[in-house]
Amino acid sequence: MTRLAARTRLIDSSGIRKVFSLGAKMQDPINLSIGQPDFDVPEPVKEAAIAAIRPGATATRSRRAIRPARQKSRALGRRAR
Repeated sequence: MTRLAARTRLIDSSGIRKVFSLGAKMQDPINLSIGQPDFDVPEPVKEAAIAAIRPGATATRSRRAIRPARQKSRALGRRAR
């Protein structure tokens, strides 16, 4: 059996480990971690994904994103004010 040095006890748990430990103690918590949804994806979302895949729009974009998406986001932000 491998032993760890005593000083390893001085290392604090990571933030995510603390959150998971807290969640394990709760009754029926909502899990918002990365994973599979427990519902099917709506048809319009599936069709939009397929439409993006066909021309090859599958790469991760830069922080500036795609111009039409930025414009739409900006318009939605103005309406929300």
